[in-house]
Parts: sequence; C-alpha cells; structure tokens
Amino acid sequence: MPTYTIENLKDDLSRKLHGTSLSKIQGPLDLIYEAGRNVLQDCDPIETKRKAQIANALYDNVYDYTSPTDLKGNKIIDIRRQVNRLQSDNFSQNFNENFDLKKELTNNNFTIESRDSTKFFRIAKSITVGKTIHDMNSITGNGTWAVGGDTENLTQDTLNKVSGSASLNFDLDGSGTTGYIENSDFTDVDLSDHEDKSALFLWLYIPDTSIFTSCDLRWGSSSSAYWNVIVTSGHASVFQNGWNLLRFDWNGATKTGSPDSSAINYAKVTLTYDGTADTDFRVDNIISNLGDIFDVLYYSKYLFQNSSGTYIEKPTADTDLINLDTDSYNLLLIKTAEKASQQIQGEDNNFDFEVFRDEYESAVKDYNQKYPSEAIKTQIRYYRFGTERYRGRYNNLRR
Repeated sequence: MPTYTIENLKDDLSRKLHGTSLSKIQGPLDLIYEAGRNVLQDCDPIETKRKAQIANALYDNVYDYTSPTDLKGNKIIDIRRQVNRLQSDNFSQNFNENFDLKKELTNNNFTIESRDSTKFFRIAKSITVGKTIHDMNSITGNGTWAVGGDTENLTQDTLNKVSGSASLNFDLDGSGTTGYIENSDFTDVDLSDHEDKSALFLWLYIPDTSIFTSCDLRWGSSSSAYWNVIVTSGHASVFQNGWNLLRFDWNGATKTGSPDSSAINYAKVTLTYDGTADTDFRVDNIISNLGDIFDVLYYSKYLFQNSSGTYIEKPTADTDLINLDTDSYNLLLIKTAEKASQQIQGEDNNFDFEVFRDEYESAVKDYNQKYPSEAIKTQIRYYRFGTERYRGRYNNLRR
C-alpha cells in the first residue's frame, strides 16, 4: 500500500518553497500531474511495476492481443506463463516492421504497436497447433456451402484471402437484417479434447462496418445439435473495414441439442447488419485453438491511486495515493517544486528554480544508477545469412 498522498506532497512542497502558500500556484493537481509525467519520462520507478494476464490466452498463429491500458510506452519487463514456466519462454522485443516480416518464422518475439489511437501487443509464440474445422477454400470441396437469409452470390475468391488458396465471397441483398452461409456435410473433425477449452477463430472481411452489427458462429453435429457464440467485436479490437479476426470462446457457448464434439461436421456463419445492401463480404479459415495463459510484467504510466485503490493517471483529490516509495517520491517532490517555482512571483524564485533543477538532474542520475530499468530492449536484425548462427543485431537502448 502506498505511503504518500497528494496532501503529503502538498505539505512537503510548501515547506520546500519556504512556507509559500500553494494558493499562489495555478492548478496544483495539474502541476503535480505534469511533474509526474516528467519523472516517468526520465526513469522507470520500481513501484510502477504491474502484472496483468494477457487477455484470454496466447494462441498459435494469432498475433494481436489487447495491451494493458496503463502500459507506459513499450516498457515490457517480462512475458511469462502463469504456471510451469519453461526455459524457452524468453521473449525479445522487435520494431513493428521487423516483427511483422518475421512473425510466422520466429518464436518468442513481440512488439508494441499503436493503431488508430489504440495500443496492441503483437506476440509470436509457438503454442499447440490448432485444428482446422474448415479451410473455406472451396464452395463444394469439403461438403457444400449453402446460403440463406439475405446472402446471395456466393463465390470462391482466390485473390482476397487470408490463408490457403481462397476465401468465400458473398453479398447481402438488404431484404432483411441477417444473412448466413452454412455447411452440414464436411469431413468430421474430432474436437473432443477442445470441448469447453478452446477458442474458435475465423477471418471475416467487412466492407463497411457502419452497417454491421454482429457475427454468430455455430459448430456441431447438425443444424439441430450445435454450439454457438455471437461476437460484436474483433478478437483484439472493434470491427474494422477489411479483414477482422474473430474469436468465439467455447467455454460459455450456448448449447442446442446434443452435439458430438468428436464428430464436428456442421458450421454456420450468420451476419447481422442494419439492412443496407452491400457486396463482397468474405469468410476464411475456421479453426479451433487451445491457448496458453500468460502474464505480462510491465511499467505502468498510472502514478496514482484514488482512495478506493483504483489506479489513475491523473490525481483528482488530496486523498489520492502516490505509487512511489521514498527515493522516487523525492524525485516527484523536487520536480514539482521546480515547476512551482516558475509560477511563484518572488525574489527567490529564479534561484529556487535553478537549485531544484540541478537537484532533480542529480537525483535522477543517482536513481537510474541505483534502480536501472528492467524493460526489454527493442532489437532488430540487420543482416542474416540463412542460419541463426550468422546474424547481427542493432540494439535500440531504453534511453
């Protein structure tokens, strides 16, 4: 439990400013927040380490995962199994492009990527290989895909696909609000060891998300014996125009009739939309994956807690707690005093500012020597001669 509160910091700040009333400071909470951001820029306080479970699990050939909302930049310390960690669970951080180029060829790599103001984990980890339910390479190649509801013009698309040789392309005609494709006679797939444990994935191409609502996946033994899950967002993000990876968790799925998980030969994909006709929806590669649960240890950008113990980025009350111990708390105090001295109009303010500035720079240097950052460095391979033995790396140091 943190020791210091915003009220403690204000009292210490007043004494450090020769007893000056903090009423002379405009927005003291905003000033403390700004000083806190400066401290986080200059060091990684050990008290800001946090651990969180990577959402759901890690899966084979699934690369995007939700990042903790309070992750500070790309400051990952460790990625590890919750139990029974292996010696091989030793991750490296790559730059975005390098990760994307190598993700299918490498193991134990990750990158932090920001897209559309949202931060993602991208992780490449060899996990138990999934079982393909249907590759959707053909309309009649493994059972027959039929259409219903608003769906029409089902075709094989060999150009715009995610995996294999094709995807299934179809239109929604706008006559209602749902359309589906269905296959009830493909080759049996034994998922008995996946029942209530795995997540099912499929790729869905959405031409216009503004008209789209949800996707319902059914899998089982027949049209009267199946499991189903409805999703209203992608695996790691909201629906986006283009290809979306959708995840359907078996645990918690609705069960109809008495499906046999050892002989899965039925699948139905139903799309719900607002009734606006549109063309070129696509579905590709339904697969069942058993995941492994991993935790991530990271540095948080949330420097404060409210009185209820909820981590917050910006202080809002004198009762808020500061997630710092003695050494790092002193950094925040000195930096706040430096910034406050710039506001206060007095004969000593210029002298105080210089003293606090020098004191802070010295304290940061000492702190980083005493508590060096444990964040994993970002790496990139700058040459490769076909084997892992002949390779070089360029390290982008933390600072």
